[in-house]
Amino acid sequence: MCFSLSIKTGMTRDIITKHIAFCDDCFLFRSNRILDDKWARRFPGALWLPTFANIVRDYGFTVATGDIALSHIQAGYWKAENVIVIQSGISPMAEKLIKYGAKPWVLTCFESPLMMFVLYDEITDIAQKFEHVILFSGLLENLRHFSNTKCYPLYFPVYNEENLEPVASWSDRKFMVVVASNKYWKVPFRFSLDPYVQLKFCYGMLRRRLSRTWRIAVKDELQTKRLEIIEYFGKREKIDVYGEGWNELERLPRRWRTKLKLRVLSDLALPVQNKVKTISEYKFSVCFENVAYPGYFTEKIIDCFVAGVIPIYLGAPDIENYIRKDAYIDMRDFGSWQELEEYLERFSKASAIKMISAGREYLESPRGKLHAVEGFAEFIGGLLPQFNN
Repeated sequence: MCFSLSIKTGMTRDIITKHIAFCDDCFLFRSNRILDDKWARRFPGALWLPTFANIVRDYGFTVATGDIALSHIQAGYWKAENVIVIQSGISPMAEKLIKYGAKPWVLTCFESPLMMFVLYDEITDIAQKFEHVILFSGLLENLRHFSNTKCYPLYFPVYNEENLEPVASWSDRKFMVVVASNKYWKVPFRFSLDPYVQLKFCYGMLRRRLSRTWRIAVKDELQTKRLEIIEYFGKREKIDVYGEGWNELERLPRRWRTKLKLRVLSDLALPVQNKVKTISEYKFSVCFENVAYPGYFTEKIIDCFVAGVIPIYLGAPDIENYIRKDAYIDMRDFGSWQELEEYLERFSKASAIKMISAGREYLESPRGKLHAVEGFAEFIGGLLPQFNN
């Protein structure tokens, strides 16, 4: 996906000093769709984009997605040397713009090494082109020797500052919830009569197997742990499951299809319209990342702070370097699901209020404010010399 910023002049040709193109490979972001506030809410971490567009518009800039920016350059309306690129993940669109002469300005990535392994494999070659890099801290470790690139840890932007949920009564809440799509690192083999589809699938499998990043990430994947906690508490009727794809158990390995089909998901998989509102009705929310990776903590735990619910967290091994330990339940402190269950059953109202308050205090901290779409958008905007001046 790409953004493009330019000053309005009423002219049909580019006479402006700078545009900005934000590039991501997601086709659902193209044709300016991601600039629509309602559309952006469908994608975790994307809502900062229309907010960013509104902020910089006050400074004389306009915004468009990258496919639009590229078409403007090809049509001669914009000059490539007047375009600055913000790249998210791997983006062929950004590569095209840079080849035309656009300047690589900001590199970021909101995806885990399980999904965006190509970027993680090639991070040094890609990042050294950019002036600013905003990534999970595990990736930044590979860039310490760069002298011309400014590096910043990524704080996943997910909420509007004015949308904090009122804290619900503890005694009126249901027990436990998990909101997550049905994903698994091991994709079941698919046979297709279409040679192109079959070749594409096999090529994707081969790329994963050859990726050093992917092979390491698989050893640290946590999707299996998510399935285990759903199975354990589901059998005890103590958890509600929300998210896409749980009615498609064929996405999972055969052993998990059998385990979950028997009882757990047939009655528990539910649709969700408003995640924060939904989880605010529960005492505990399962917040297991897809993989354990330094600095990789996403919307899962932040949504809990916004909703006023207690996170059961498993993910970034250095999470305590970012979020105070009294704001969440660390799954690593328990040796079994039964031990966790007994702890949760004993959890008092006073302890709950204290932990929920700690989460809300984190959101009010300088770091916590970067998780707000407004804070993150202003941070990106602050990298513009025009913005600061």
